[in-house]
Amino acid sequence: MVYISIVGTQIMAVLNPLLAILGEKDDSENRRIILLVTMEKTRGGADDIGWRRIEDMIALLAKSYGVQEHEVTIEVISDSMSTDARARQPAHEALKKALSNLKDRKMFFNVAGGMNFQIAACLAVIAEMEMLEGIRFLYPESTAVHEIVFAGTKARRRILPLPSPVPVLVLQGSPWQLGTGDDSPFLRSVCTNSNVEPPEHVMRHVTMGGIDFDWVWNSGNELSFLKVFDRAARRDKSNEDRLIDERKLIDWSCRRIGSGELFHRRVLVLTDIIEAAERFAQESQGKIEVAFVSSKDARGFKNSFARRSVSVSGSINLNCIYNKTEPETRFSKGLLVALGRDILPTLIALWSHSPDTVRFLYTPGIDIIDRYVKAITQHEKLLPTKAVEFWPVSISGIEAVDMKQMTCEEIELDITPGPKSMTLFPILWLSGRKGSTWSIDTKSQQIRSIMPQGYHKRLSGPDPLTILRLSGQTIKREGATKAEILQKKHLYSQILFFIKSAFQEEISLSEFPHGDQGIHLNAATYTLHGHNQGQICFKEGPTITWNLNQSKWFEELIGYAFIAAGADDVRVRIQTAWTEGRQAALEQKHQGVHRTDIDVVARFAGNYFVVECKSGKRARVRRVTGGVSAVANLFGRFAVPLVAHLDHHGEPVEIGGVYMFGYRTFVDSVALNDLIGRSVADRRTTGTH
Repeated sequence: MVYISIVGTQIMAVLNPLLAILGEKDDSENRRIILLVTMEKTRGGADDIGWRRIEDMIALLAKSYGVQEHEVTIEVISDSMSTDARARQPAHEALKKALSNLKDRKMFFNVAGGMNFQIAACLAVIAEMEMLEGIRFLYPESTAVHEIVFAGTKARRRILPLPSPVPVLVLQGSPWQLGTGDDSPFLRSVCTNSNVEPPEHVMRHVTMGGIDFDWVWNSGNELSFLKVFDRAARRDKSNEDRLIDERKLIDWSCRRIGSGELFHRRVLVLTDIIEAAERFAQESQGKIEVAFVSSKDARGFKNSFARRSVSVSGSINLNCIYNKTEPETRFSKGLLVALGRDILPTLIALWSHSPDTVRFLYTPGIDIIDRYVKAITQHEKLLPTKAVEFWPVSISGIEAVDMKQMTCEEIELDITPGPKSMTLFPILWLSGRKGSTWSIDTKSQQIRSIMPQGYHKRLSGPDPLTILRLSGQTIKREGATKAEILQKKHLYSQILFFIKSAFQEEISLSEFPHGDQGIHLNAATYTLHGHNQGQICFKEGPTITWNLNQSKWFEELIGYAFIAAGADDVRVRIQTAWTEGRQAALEQKHQGVHRTDIDVVARFAGNYFVVECKSGKRARVRRVTGGVSAVANLFGRFAVPLVAHLDHHGEPVEIGGVYMFGYRTFVDSVALNDLIGRSVADRRTTGTH
């Protein structure tokens, strides 16, 4: 038995499929484990955590399965499509070398290891070497491990049971603390009323990423995290504190960094607060499962507690469910792309390829995916394409092998969006057809062809409002567009010039714009008119006056600063609404009801920046950064949260993964672009080519 896997940051994506086949005790005397590692062992370097994960994994294999040191081969590879400066080969070249020496062995290749573009290149090598029928492909999912075997053009799937639990938190190197105490009265009451028993070996009061989870348990090496938000326990908290708590959990659930890059994890919320339930469901983009229980009905918890992922063995109807195209219509270019839990990569692929027709591969029965399908069909006219298809496949994606031909002359397949399982079968389906395989490269802001190599196009993407609509959000206020802000260019360019001049003359801006003493510069004077108007009089130029009510002026000023820095799209002061019934109920009690305020969203090619704007005195900074980080998740994993603070006088500072910047940065397009590049690099997880 030979097991081959690329190894990235998520060690369980490599270990779980390996444990599944080792558990069958087949060919244990003639086994080989080949790990293609995209990191280098250093002393004190950033890759050391990754190497500790690998070493801990090998130690567990030795202890539990008798794996010997000579049975494990570790090869450090390039993290791109080409040999790097240190002469390290890319994954597909390293795989080709390994396969050349192992043709007569029973081989397994893990589809879950590494980046999608690496997997795609490896599949091309396997097909080129005519070894497709000789390799068993493995894909671990939260309910089972899939083993895929090919015979000719047909694929056969076998379901392997999940292995016994291992110490996932220890292996992943996730920082956590175990507290003490009993379950909360609310949780005990709900469990009693809904006849739910705590899971086996449950840990209580586990703190991770600053969040105290009520329960954490391991099922098939997928960790489940339960957090309780009940009205009685939160009665003494202000509305602001409650919102901060909710968005802190949303941000933790949407970003893997807070849990140490865990592979599969499940986050559940138990609450009797309907507004909290809706916020978690809508703003987490499907990353949080919500069990809402009322005083009259506690069944919601039992139903959510028992619910698992979509059945791995359920049958899928292979008929296209949505296609308004006339049967005789034939297009020039089509795009084949997966629709995953994060919609933004799919939309970036669609806008960047700009096809005549698109076929979305998706798995029905997953709430967030079903919501996307509904929203896209509802807003189809917003798409940059003439025709749309939705093609249902199971989680493994195996049904894609038998898809009918697309009605176009040439097909472009983008393998970045969606789960890794959606890489294998579309590539095999495309072989023999006129088409090419592409991947999103966030570093160069291009889509690049993998097969054949050498072609590229600049990334593009929808405007911020379109993203929200296509992801199923309801818009309360559309906000100001780039064109509308540019109509006030004279005002905002003069304000920026004044602030920059004050900075250059080393004049304090601590009282700007509400100080009643005025600010006197060589070329201009600022004064406060009444309580709500600012005025700048230039000695050799115009006098400008603007309204200081609320923070609209500062939000539009920051929007203009991003336009001046070269943003392709900007939208200022968006508001999303609650679901229709909840919005109507709240409007009967309050005015101006909305769910989410989004101050500024700016797009540069395929990068999106969500900016929280603060024009008053310094607030509790971590509250602000945590809130905008959660809101940014509405725009997917490519979105970067930032905080613009008028009262921040220094260089940008990073707080909890979010950069806060002030006037030294936003008055200078060069400095702002430097921050943009730095913040993107800090959050990037997608590999480069």
